[in-house]
Amino acid sequence: MTGNNTPTQRSAARRSVKLVLALSLSFTVVGAPLAQAQDSLEEARNEREKERAERAKELGELEAAKLDDRELSELLGYLTTEIAATELAVASLHDQLVIVEADLAAAAKIQTDAVVETERLKDEIAMIAVAGFVRSTHKEQSFFSSGSLSDAYRQDSLIREANAEPAELLDQIRLVEEEGKLAEAQVRAAAAETIELEALLADRLAGLEGDRATSVELKRELEVRVAEWEAKVSQRDNDIKELTAYIIANTPPSTTGPTVPPPPSDPSVQGYNWPLVGRLSSGFGTRVHPIFGTRRMHTGIDLGGRAGEPIYAAKGGVVLSAGWRGGYGNAVVIDHGGGFSTLYAHQSAIAVSAGQAVAIGDVVGYVGSTGWSTGPHLHFELRLNGNPIDPVPYLP
Repeated sequence: MTGNNTPTQRSAARRSVKLVLALSLSFTVVGAPLAQAQDSLEEARNEREKERAERAKELGELEAAKLDDRELSELLGYLTTEIAATELAVASLHDQLVIVEADLAAAAKIQTDAVVETERLKDEIAMIAVAGFVRSTHKEQSFFSSGSLSDAYRQDSLIREANAEPAELLDQIRLVEEEGKLAEAQVRAAAAETIELEALLADRLAGLEGDRATSVELKRELEVRVAEWEAKVSQRDNDIKELTAYIIANTPPSTTGPTVPPPPSDPSVQGYNWPLVGRLSSGFGTRVHPIFGTRRMHTGIDLGGRAGEPIYAAKGGVVLSAGWRGGYGNAVVIDHGGGFSTLYAHQSAIAVSAGQAVAIGDVVGYVGSTGWSTGPHLHFELRLNGNPIDPVPYLP
């Protein structure tokens, strides 16, 4: 169409071009997220099914009270991580759903605009057809009534251009209709994608709620165990204080003994031997619970051993106490003089009695797991004036 088009026709052409551009841009914006969502949807669904199967295996028959402390803590940690990851996934799905819903609305508007534009172009063609008929009727008359031959040719040229306009508008109609069909397909795809995303989001939210409920149960169980542990620590502290008081009360006061731990080379602490040949599993000093993170003082050393294995006197002396002693279980205390004494705890059976004299290497009892113990071992302490000190420096 030339620059001699009427204002109405030029406006129609501009609207048609704008519509085509809008459609093209919309398919670029809408199509990309939809294609990406379609590609990842199946993968996400498969991943979710795998997670659900694993969760059913791990948690379906879960009884928190039957888990040991480490299992309980590890599972709680896993769920905490899983909940955080699921919350991110839910947020991502929600954002994706918002985009798809916006694309759906945009595609629907474009589809509607295409229908409106098609009808308007058809009306324009009808109007041009009527105008063309009128011009054709007066063509011959206009030719002979023109003031000159050049004017007659110019009018004839304008009529031919006007008659060509309907063909161009028909091309525009076909283009707009094709874009409208494409928009309609995108609407259907976006609608289906919205349903899929909503289902996936609902599934994720359901799994999240289940994880949160399980997490609450595990935290509650862990809190109970921490409270039990703290109660045991408190009881153990009381046992230590009672033992210290007992040793002080039942040991003759020493006027020559040391008041602070002497160096290992000091004759007063020489002659000690290992009470059990076993692996040193826990040393003297402050310990942090590997699960609960609480701190407590370990007043001796732990030596691993087999249940029933003999325990030997670390040095000669007199048995100060032999019997049950709270968290220590079956325990033996030997006074070595000079303010020094040793303790042998958690025994399965005691082989000596109070007041009995023993020599270094005599059997005083057998490895067990009585009292506050998690397995067969010997808890061994060296005390100075009733107070525990690290025995390792004084052992060969």
